[in-house]
Amino acid sequence: MIAAGGLILGGCGAGELTVVIPPPPPTTDLTLVLQPLAEDAAIAATLGWSLGIPDAEIVITPLASNTSPTTVRSNGNGQVVINLPTGDYEISASRWLSLDERAATPAIEGVTGWAARVAKKLGASGTVPVALAASRRRSLLVSEWWFNNRIDPVLGESYGWGGYIELVNNSDSTIYLDGIVIGRAIVSAYENPVFPCAGFAPLTLDPGGVWIGWSNTFPGDGADYPLRPGELVLVATDAIDHSEIIVDGPDLRGADFESIGPADVDNPAVPNMVDSGPGAFVFHGMNFPSIYGVLALALPVNVASLQTAVNPYGSNTYSKIPRAAILDVVSHVSYLSPSSSLCSDLFARPFDRGFNMTLLQYPSEQERFPFSLHRTLTRPGSGPAFYQSTKNSATDFTAAQRSPGLP
Repeated sequence: MIAAGGLILGGCGAGELTVVIPPPPPTTDLTLVLQPLAEDAAIAATLGWSLGIPDAEIVITPLASNTSPTTVRSNGNGQVVINLPTGDYEISASRWLSLDERAATPAIEGVTGWAARVAKKLGASGTVPVALAASRRRSLLVSEWWFNNRIDPVLGESYGWGGYIELVNNSDSTIYLDGIVIGRAIVSAYENPVFPCAGFAPLTLDPGGVWIGWSNTFPGDGADYPLRPGELVLVATDAIDHSEIIVDGPDLRGADFESIGPADVDNPAVPNMVDSGPGAFVFHGMNFPSIYGVLALALPVNVASLQTAVNPYGSNTYSKIPRAAILDVVSHVSYLSPSSSLCSDLFARPFDRGFNMTLLQYPSEQERFPFSLHRTLTRPGSGPAFYQSTKNSATDFTAAQRSPGLP
């Protein structure tokens, strides 16, 4: 019998008990070394960081227990010695540049700092490298993404038309939304003998561009819809108060734009997006699967003139947006199949290095419903706030209460 963390053993005498406390899990001395990704090493070198990334904040969270996270900082060589029980951990690290440090890096790179969020098994002494990617200002980014479903208790049906995408101008100059494309990309999340990941790879892992099956384009003739630095724009599937239809639905009457579909509810006060193909969104318009998906944001392109291909295991046509036109790619998985593993390579590395899976902490659609994916907003000790962008959805986004139209 186990009691209070120990074993209770019967003794030799009547009523005599001996409590044996099991030893704590073994601990290990490790040296974490924070290094830039190879592709960003030249930028780190301009800051004199030849050995590692100094003065980075590191949060180490055990994945299999309720033990509090450990927070440490790297030294001048980008290293830190830790002593933790053997096990699986999530390591989050960030180092944001001061205004002087940003001035020392090439302006064309727009680097604002370095960040990573990775899972590591810590179980032996030695050196553990942690690669951090450079975060850049870029321009137009996805700041929030919400397309969750919920079973309506009255109708007994799944409701999924309250979705929205929030974009932010993360640059220091005005952007015009006219013609910008929001596309739903082809994705293969799970390994399946009938639909293997490798069969989708020519499209999902194409480094030359992103293959989209459906898209909406912002209206306008080139300069009708300006977005100033730091401003947000909210694009809803339906710009209505969804709480009148589904419990805890979002109120999207204040959306800046809305999608349109053949069975739509149109808010005449909100401009409509343009359905730009190659496939047509059905029912209410723009929609993404709630359990996994990839969104691509692109500069104005004529989708109808792009190279096309057919789904290897279906009949849907996909169009290839060239790499040079891609502004942002966001991917997520919120469901793990009990019978299938995730594809080892989920998307082409030039666009997104890892699916975000933070919504997995809410195991059912009912529990996930109030939560969306939020891009990390960082405010360094000096300088303006900005959104993190390392081209890694696993690093750049977290799950939090949805807040359409708010930072």
